Amino acid sequence: MKTPLRKLALLSLLLSACVAWGQAPAQAGITAEQVLDKAIAASGGKETIAKIKTAVLRATMEAPMQGLKGSVVTYVKAPNKIRVETDIEGIGKTVQGFDGKVAWSKDPIQGLRKLEGAEKAAMARNSSIVSTDWRQFYTKATYVGLEKFGDKDVHVIELTPKGAKPIRQFFDAETFLLLKQTGVQEGPMGEMPFEAYFSDYKEVDGLKLAMKQVVKVGPIEIQITMKEIKQGLPVDDKLFAMPAN
Repeated sequence: MKTPLRKLALLSLLLSACVAWGQAPAQAGITAEQVLDKAIAASGGKETIAKIKTAVLRATMEAPMQGLKGSVVTYVKAPNKIRVETDIEGIGKTVQGFDGKVAWSKDPIQGLRKLEGAEKAAMARNSSIVSTDWRQFYTKATYVGLEKFGDKDVHVIELTPKGAKPIRQFFDAETFLLLKQTGVQEGPMGEMPFEAYFSDYKEVDGLKLAMKQVVKVGPIEIQITMKEIKQGLPVDDKLFAMPAN
């Protein structure tokens, strides 16, 4: 099965946007900081999050309109290491990694490349299952307002990443769990607007994480379903280092 460069690049861009499963999920008269603090508490709280040293997440992925299926395995190691392996049937494996200093990507068409700028910053932001310090990656958090998302009221927060375009996160006004995220993702093809939707939250070892995620960029929609989350497994630092070739 041959896939055009544009399709593979879009898939890679989508996967960059959704490697994180629980970005700290963030009432009228409430500030952005208060929403984010409530969101951290809703996710399990700082003490629970601080206990996470390693995690391995396994999921299935599907792009129905393109007839593509595959698997995603994410390795996370505190404080700031991540590796995402995506194996798509008929295309091959794409691997993205960040060892705390160097971000990189390797896929069947573009090969191995070092990520810089906004791409590197995105990998750094996604290098923990749940972030407890938004100021580490964002220069500003602004409360936009209370809106409707389906039949739910949601708090809308705009976060400005360091060296990248702002993103908006939509948090359930009752549970403070993240339901939606929008923004612009940078990749090999330049800037592409994306939307990500989070649902089916379940508690895993004290954390509430989204078991289902849908990410849309241009004509591609990827559906991701979490199958397994394990914490505390031994994970070698070499896994996150940029390979020689």
